[in-house]
Amino acid sequence: MTFTILTFKNGVHGMVASGALVPWSDNDVVLYGSKGKIFCKGTLGTPKPGKPQEVILEGDAAGIEVRYPADDTAQGRTARLIEEFNRSIRENTDTGISGHNGLQMVRIANAMLESSRHGKSVRLE
Repeated sequence: MTFTILTFKNGVHGMVASGALVPWSDNDVVLYGSKGKIFCKGTLGTPKPGKPQEVILEGDAAGIEVRYPADDTAQGRTARLIEEFNRSIRENTDTGISGHNGLQMVRIANAMLESSRHGKSVRLE
């Protein structure tokens, strides 16, 4: 299990707890905020047979609970990403997720690793 504490420029704090319990991993992601949470059930990696995949939003706003089924396959999501990339080339438009976004995710992951190895905070600009 790995724990990381993030502090953003605007003073907001975040915590990441990640790990795997094999073979009973549920492939879930939960994002908690001060006014709600997003629960991504069974959405990481290869879907488990017979296990539902869904994204659930719950929050303070009048007891909101919204469920979004995620019943498509990993292959379908990958195919849509490739098609979006191809369309962006044909039509000279941006993709929904930029290379810059991907680079930032790698920078954050590397900073987390460096912090873990050296036991100190790592600042990203």
